[in-house]
Amino acid sequence: VNGRVMVSSFEGKCLKQVGWQKIKSEVGAYLMPFISGLEGQFWQWGVLDTWFCWGCAWPSGNIDKTMADDHYYISQLGSRYGTTVSPWLFTHYDYKNFLHKSDDWLYLTRWNQLMAMRDQLTFVEVISW
Repeated sequence: VNGRVMVSSFEGKCLKQVGWQKIKSEVGAYLMPFISGLEGQFWQWGVLDTWFCWGCAWPSGNIDKTMADDHYYISQLGSRYGTTVSPWLFTHYDYKNFLHKSDDWLYLTRWNQLMAMRDQLTFVEVISW
């Protein structure tokens, strides 16, 4: 991003701001992690250039994907919001086993949604699990 390395991650709260600042300073990185639990606290994490919404790529439950969560995070973060798109998400472990709804042309539908709001988005990240 403007000559800087982009660093994105799933989670990263354990680094705290001091750790993210160290990465930013030593690498000259543009920081765009997903860190859960920051709702209502985004302004306290000024070291992050952008925050991306991991869960915004899929619908929550057996419903169609809307842009409501994107609009919520844009209202909270403005240009510091980065959204996501993903063809599907599943896990299969002894301790957790789930699949997020991925049918009904989710990947195509999500891209169409994001294209419709492209003037409001800073970044779109393609994610997988």
